[in-house]
Amino acid sequence: VVEAAASLPLPPGARLLDAGTGSGCILLGLLQRLPGAIGLGIDQDPAAVQAASANAATCGFAERGQVQLLQFQQLGQLPSMGFGPLDLAVSNPPYLAEKVCDHVGFARDLQTQSRKAFASGEDGNDAYEELAASLAEPGVLAPGAWVVMGCQPGHTGRAAKPFLASGRYERAHEEFERCADAVGILSWSYPCGALACAFALKLAARQPRVIATDLPEVVPLMVQNAGANKALVECASLPWGDLAAAKALAVAAPAVVVACEVAYWGGWDLFADDTRVPLADTLAALLIGEDTGVRIGLLVFTIRDESRELALLPMLRERGLEVVQVSPLPVEGE
Repeated sequence: VVEAAASLPLPPGARLLDAGTGSGCILLGLLQRLPGAIGLGIDQDPAAVQAASANAATCGFAERGQVQLLQFQQLGQLPSMGFGPLDLAVSNPPYLAEKVCDHVGFARDLQTQSRKAFASGEDGNDAYEELAASLAEPGVLAPGAWVVMGCQPGHTGRAAKPFLASGRYERAHEEFERCADAVGILSWSYPCGALACAFALKLAARQPRVIATDLPEVVPLMVQNAGANKALVECASLPWGDLAAAKALAVAAPAVVVACEVAYWGGWDLFADDTRVPLADTLAALLIGEDTGVRIGLLVFTIRDESRELALLPMLRERGLEVVQVSPLPVEGE
C-alpha cells in the first residue's frame, strides 16, 4: 500500500488519510516517503488510536500526522473537522469473511485484537462498501484524488467492485507488486527453524535467500526440519554477542532480520544471564551495513517485566538503530 501510494503524482503538501490505521505503520510510512504531506489516521479501536499516536510521536511525525477515533461511516465528517479535501486515501481494511475468524487458527489473535480487525461481514466486503460510500461524500476527496486499497492477493476485483459500482471512481491500477525479485531474510533464534521455513515456502516465487540462525547445538535440528519441509533455508550458528559471526552474515545484506522471543534480562529460571546487551550488539552488527539499502528488524517477544524488556529499545538507539514502531502491550494477564 505504501509503495503504491508513494509512487502516485501527488501535489506538494498533499493531504492524506489512512482509514483503519491500526499501529499507524502505513500512515507513518507515507509521511516519511512524502515530505510536506499532512496525514490523518482513523481507527474505531481506542487502543489502536493510542498506539498510532504514540508511534507518530516516537517517529517525529506528531505535527504532520494526527490520529482520530472514527469509523469508516463517519468519514463524511472530515470537512467539518477541518481536514480535507483529501488528495490521497489509503486503507488496508479488514477483508475476511466472518466465518473465517471462527477457525481455531484465529483463537490466539482474537485474544489480543478485536474481531473487527480481521472480519468484515458475511462475505468480507463490508469495509470496502463503507469506504466507497463514505469517501464519495461531498468535500471528502479533492477532484482527481487517489484511493489505494489493500486486499487479499488475487482479490483485487472483489475489493474494487463497490468503488466501480458506485460510478464515482475510475480504476487506475489493478495491482501493485513492488517487492524485489530476491528478498534476503534472516530468522534469528527460533530454535526449530519453523519461522525460516515459513518465509522460504511463502516467498518461494521470489527466490528469497533465507538464513536461520541459533546456537551451534541447534543447527542440526534446523537443517533436519528445513529438509523435511523442502524449504530452501541456510542454517548457521549465531550466538548472541558473536559479532564476528554477525558481521559475516551481514555480508549477505539481509533486507529483513526477524528475531523471536529473544529479550531475556536474567533473574528468572530460563536464562540466568542478562542477554539484552549482546542482543543489541548483534542486531546492530546485522542491520547496520555499508550498503545504502534499508534493512528492517522485527523483534517479537513476551513482555514479562515491561521496564526490563523495553529497556532493550534505548539500547538499540544507542547503537545507531532507529526504533520506528512499538506495538501496543497486551492487557495484563494475557
